[in-house]
Amino acid sequence: MTNHHPMETVPLTQARADLRPLARWVGSTRSRIALSSRGRVAAILISPAELAALDDAARQPTAPPGPPPAAHDPRAHRQGPPPR
Repeated sequence: MTNHHPMETVPLTQARADLRPLARWVGSTRSRIALSSRGRVAAILISPAELAALDDAARQPTAPPGPPPAAHDPRAHRQGPPPR
């Protein structure tokens, strides 16, 4: 799922004090909040719905890049000279 909200960064010290409202906000808006420690992102809060969508997307098979292997080409199974 695409996130149309800019990701807000909240220091861990502030997140400890405000975790309940932050969790409610993330859950209701499907926004993401980066939790930082010493200026670096330590974790990301995402909604359960977005996590489920990410899990679903990760389970989808992906086609390999490029043309399909020759074994899937019907001409590869033809016997005899090529048609004229």
